[in-house]
This record gives sequence, C-alpha cells and structure tokens, in this order.
Amino acid sequence: MRLRNIIREYFTFTRNERIGLYVLICLIILLGAANQIIFLFEKPAEADREEFNRFVKILEEQNKPKENIVKQYLFAFNPNTIDSISLDSLQLPDQIKRNLLLYREKGGKFKYKKDFKKLYGVTDSVFTSVKDFILLKSKPVWVAKKVSEKAKVPVVKEFVEEKEEPVSKMIELNSASASDLKEINGIGNVYSSRIIKYRNLLGGYYKIDQLKEVYGLSEETFLKVIPYLTVDTNLIQPIDVNFSSKKELVRHPYLSWNEVNAVFKYKSEVGFIKHINLLKTEKVLNDSIYQRVYPYLRTKNE
Repeated sequence: MRLRNIIREYFTFTRNERIGLYVLICLIILLGAANQIIFLFEKPAEADREEFNRFVKILEEQNKPKENIVKQYLFAFNPNTIDSISLDSLQLPDQIKRNLLLYREKGGKFKYKKDFKKLYGVTDSVFTSVKDFILLKSKPVWVAKKVSEKAKVPVVKEFVEEKEEPVSKMIELNSASASDLKEINGIGNVYSSRIIKYRNLLGGYYKIDQLKEVYGLSEETFLKVIPYLTVDTNLIQPIDVNFSSKKELVRHPYLSWNEVNAVFKYKSEVGFIKHINLLKTEKVLNDSIYQRVYPYLRTKNE
C-alpha cells in the first residue's frame, strides 16, 4: 500500500501537467530533427586554393632531405674546441656530432685520439676515417722496453708521452694574413688575396665551405687545402641591422637591393627590430637567404 501511495504522489500528473509534458517532448524531438536537417542544406565553404598551395609548399620544404643543403668534408679539427657551425660542415653522422657536443657540455675532454672512440656511435670504420684529421697536443704511446737481453726477464711496456706531429701548420681563416695563407700548398698570391678580400666583404668566414664562393677557387684546390684550415667564428664582425645604412647592408655579398629594402621597410613598420630571427618568422627574408646571412646580422639584444 505504501509503495502504491508513493507512485501516486510522484508519478500522477494533472491534465495541465500532462499537456505540458507532451509539448516538451515534442519540442525536444523537433529541435533534434532540425539540427540534422540544417546540415543537409548547409553548403560547404569554397576551398582557398592559394592557401592550400602555400600549405603544400611548406610541407614539401619541411620534407626536403637536409643532407643536400650543406656539403660536408673531412678537415683537421680539435674535438675539444670545434664550434657547432664548423662541426656542421664536418663529414660525420649527425648522431656523433650531437654526442660530441653533449660530451663536452658534461665536462668531457679528449686527451688522446683514441678517446674519440668513447663517443656513442663511433665505430671502428668511422674512427679509422677520421683519426688522421683529429688534432690534439699529444698522444699516448706504449713502447716495449727490454730489461735485460740475457736475463730471463719478461719484456715490459712503458708509457711514454710523445708529442704528436701536426699534419701541417693550421691556419685560422679569419685572422690569417696573405703570407700565412700562402704557406698552404695550393694557395698562391692570387688566391690568398681573393680569400682575404672576400673575407672582408663577408665580415669573416663562419664555415670553411664558404671558400668555394671565392672567385676562381676550384673544387680540387678546395679539397686540397681544407685539412689545414680552421675557422674561429668569434672573429666575425656582425652588422647591427637597427643602426646600419642601406649602403652598408647592400655591400654584403649575401644581400641584394630588394632584400635590403625589405629589411628597411620592416624596420620602418616596427620601429626597432628586437631579434634577428624576426626577419625569418615575419618573412622579410626567405629561408635560404636568412640561413646564409644570419651569422652576420645582429641587434642590440643579441
């Protein structure tokens, strides 16, 4: 009896309440149906062909193999001091380059050539190909030492520190004089003069590969001289884009009048360029031009 009273109390409706409930159910059904019907009559927006093509171009650029962007060579280097830009031009697997930088960041040092094999990824074949290009101050040598020829004493080995003969006198490109450069076999009066002239136009070399841009320098000569050259990127003389003139910027070999005008137009719009990478992100310079010229451009904040 009690259950029946509860049902009557909570589930018995008056005539007006029943009408209201029916109307509410009908409205819910109508709204649900209308929501589906609207999609049947809705026309899809027209695709923006230009935006689509731009998106496809971005994807193609991202998927391009990066190995073809920078040509790599084996040249003499000190694994304790080589910078990341020069390392990028060194013909080694990217994994080994990253591991070298991480090893140095953690305080690791290379005392002997064989220490290079400690890097993860350096196989015997890799070490064999690169060991003659590793330049260090000294190397360990184990030599046999006979205690006595007649006595039956076993031959022992003695650790001797031996000075390592350099491959050749190493020349730093950004501080070398013409006479310094002429010490390298293959570089005479003409090439040494052109290398220094082009260095002055650039503001300094940031990688050895840039020597290929020197007028008349053949591929054969380039491959012959790179083992004896190093680059100190700290000697580069950058240009402050906020305080330079158009004439100063256009003198740089990597910038044309159109690109310099684009930089000055952007500078007039923003008033002051805070960071150089804005020239890339704001598409003032295209990616290829930016990658070549960014080592030579600076702002007060950098």
